[in-house]
Amino acid sequence: MPNKTKYVAIDAHHKCKACWECIDQCPRNVLGKMNLLGLHKHAIFKHPEDCIGCGKCIKACPHEAYSAIE
Repeated sequence: MPNKTKYVAIDAHHKCKACWECIDQCPRNVLGKMNLLGLHKHAIFKHPEDCIGCGKCIKACPHEAYSAIE
């Protein structure tokens, strides 16, 4: 799975804490959950081509795992 879209990148392995706040805020269902046996959990871009760059994931993440791509 990609760790970025045209507009947003995620540091899934170091900053994402699998709180899923970003998934609830995404209006285009771009984000999904990675949950392998409960040991490896983080958000993923399951449909990166649908990202419109609204920034709602960036604002929703309390762990600052997302960053805008300029």
